Amino acid sequence: NARRFLLRAKNGRRPEVLRPLAGQLSAAVSLARLADGIDGIVPVPSALPALWRRGFNPAGELARELARATGHPVLDGLLRKRGLGGAAVKRLKGRTRWVRAGREISVGWMVPGAKILLVDDVLTTGATAAACASALRAAGAAEIRVAVWARTPSTASGFDRSPGGRL
Repeated sequence: NARRFLLRAKNGRRPEVLRPLAGQLSAAVSLARLADGIDGIVPVPSALPALWRRGFNPAGELARELARATGHPVLDGLLRKRGLGGAAVKRLKGRTRWVRAGREISVGWMVPGAKILLVDDVLTTGATAAACASALRAAGAAEIRVAVWARTPSTASGFDRSPGGRL
């Protein structure tokens, strides 16, 4: 199944396993024309402990493959996760997850007027994507589009599970 395949890549220190997933993401991005007119591709950053454990950032691997397919640059390092401590955001529930995700993302430089394609492997609640989009807007980005390889199944009807429907 897809979950097992992705976890094999992430936990098995096997970034090459992500290439077929990146091909699928690239095809979807192409069909949806998500990369049309963008200035760069930005991977959602991994927390440092996860980066050290895995040896790579899954979103970064997907972004690099997508950049090869589209010809757009990867703006690696534009977004960073702050700090080392605390429970992983993915283990938190509800509002706590949204608050924590918003505090963890910082930007490395300004991107006034930029159109950005934000890339991640899995979208769960949207908290991390929303935090990244907020940080990119604060850095001056004019438009942020989001491409993810997978989305966890929703337990409620509709896609937007963010507090107040902000995503």
